[in-house]
Amino acid sequence: MDGEIEDAAAVPERYWWLKRVFILLVTLLAGIGVLWWAWARSADAAIARQVAVIRAHGEPVFLDEINWPVVFDDQNALRCYEKAIAAIEKTGLYTPRESNLRYPNYPPYPPAWHTMIDEAMSAMGEGLEWVRKARPFDAIHKKPSGKIYDSYDPSPLSNLRRIANVVADASEYAHWQGDDAQAIERIGDLLHLARQTRRKGDLMAYLVAAGIDGVADSCAAMIAPDLNTAPIPAGHERKKASEAQIRALIGQLLDETDETAAARQMVLTERCLLMEKLVSGSGTSWVMRPEMKQVFAEVLPALDILGHARAAPSAGALPKATGQVGAASPNPPRLAGFSYWASRGYFNRLPRTRFTVHLAHRQAAISLAVQLYRFHHSAWPVNLAALVPEYLPAVPTDPTALVTAPIGYAILPKALPDGSDRPVLYSASALKRPDGTFWPGTIPQEPNFGTSEGASVIDLSRWAPEPKP
Repeated sequence: MDGEIEDAAAVPERYWWLKRVFILLVTLLAGIGVLWWAWARSADAAIARQVAVIRAHGEPVFLDEINWPVVFDDQNALRCYEKAIAAIEKTGLYTPRESNLRYPNYPPYPPAWHTMIDEAMSAMGEGLEWVRKARPFDAIHKKPSGKIYDSYDPSPLSNLRRIANVVADASEYAHWQGDDAQAIERIGDLLHLARQTRRKGDLMAYLVAAGIDGVADSCAAMIAPDLNTAPIPAGHERKKASEAQIRALIGQLLDETDETAAARQMVLTERCLLMEKLVSGSGTSWVMRPEMKQVFAEVLPALDILGHARAAPSAGALPKATGQVGAASPNPPRLAGFSYWASRGYFNRLPRTRFTVHLAHRQAAISLAVQLYRFHHSAWPVNLAALVPEYLPAVPTDPTALVTAPIGYAILPKALPDGSDRPVLYSASALKRPDGTFWPGTIPQEPNFGTSEGASVIDLSRWAPEPKP
């Protein structure tokens, strides 16, 4: 009897409750483990289904499966651009586009602009020569790394963007010096630079290339109105751009095959980069890895939709091209911190960026074609159809339009300060009333030679607003 009392005292009653609590916790953790395992299996299955679809299409899943081209350094345009930026930075000077100088976006430019450009151009000749030497070559960039989303180094793209600003200012400088042959060649340098920037393959490079394209287009539209006729400084010899040069540039502006292929390659590269990040698991703990996989399983088909968007000739054709009936544009889900670029909505900009680039190229080409028409006929064309087939293969359509429509052309009677007519090109975003007139505020009150989102109106003649009192 005494032994039984001693045994009961040795195991107090409260310890039995602790044992039960311990068993309950173990059971709960086991249940959570089972649920996590089921969650992980579901996420793995979702990824496996998407990978199977990609494999079925014969497309790469990882970076190593992409056939990256390899060339010798002496045939790599990127080496030329690296030497160009080194020569430009060595001068310690800046051109107006890359400076803090404030000036209107149309000529005549203030004296400070001319002073700055004169000094810069006198010192940047070596850098500009290296840019020209890159023309025969393709740029082969360093193979992308799966860590691109963890630490993205934008400096190489920043250098290419700076080169674009310098070359653009050099093009305008040549124009105002009477050397339109050189000015046209500089625009060719810009278009080549944009193409080679896109070859880097990732999304940010694609967007930077779009910006370089925009610079080239604005230069062409700026130079076109008084091409071969602009007043030049005393003592300078005029070097006209040949008609063959101008026609060749028009052909380059209308050739969109490289950009379309680059858009598809960019989507493939970005998808491979996401898969590399998924495999490495960087940026998230193992506990949350299934959530990461589920998000990626949603993003992968969205990227495929963006890949198909490259085939859409206009904004109105996006739903049919992407299979999203009734959708204005593809809208992939956000990655909520798993991806630096995708989580900030850059993927959503792809279709809009492509159409904006195509619109700007086509408007610049039309602007040059209109000037060729004026050379031969000493008058503005009645409509854009008058440019076909002598100056354009066809009237370019407006890629920003929701319905298939040509780029707009209008001659606004007596709309300039001197009472002369104002010929303009306009996109579908510059809406007209049913009677054919423009809505108030649609036509800018200052000269415009570059496209931007919104109402895009391009001037075809050189003029300046009256000075403000």
